[in-house]
Amino acid sequence: MDYRITDQWDEAVWLQAEPVYQEAFPEHGRKNRALIRRMFERGICMLHTWHEGAEVTAMALTAITQTPRFCSLTILLYVRLSAGEGLGKLACEI
Repeated sequence: MDYRITDQWDEAVWLQAEPVYQEAFPEHGRKNRALIRRMFERGICMLHTWHEGAEVTAMALTAITQTPRFCSLTILLYVRLSAGEGLGKLACEI
């Protein structure tokens, strides 16, 4: 399992993570791509991805507030194939 994090918008990385995002949330419950991209442009968002080979199997978006040392975990998602493999525990340890 390979963990990566970025605080810069990267279209290629988002395209890999987006299917996980779409699988976990119905269309009416998702933030749209433009809003997420603006969060990156404002410097208040980070994308965390977990990869198995070239495939993104899990992702999280975190939002950073102006309050020192406060981070809001906005979205944490897993593909069903990763369930029961300890990824949630691993993600919380990072």
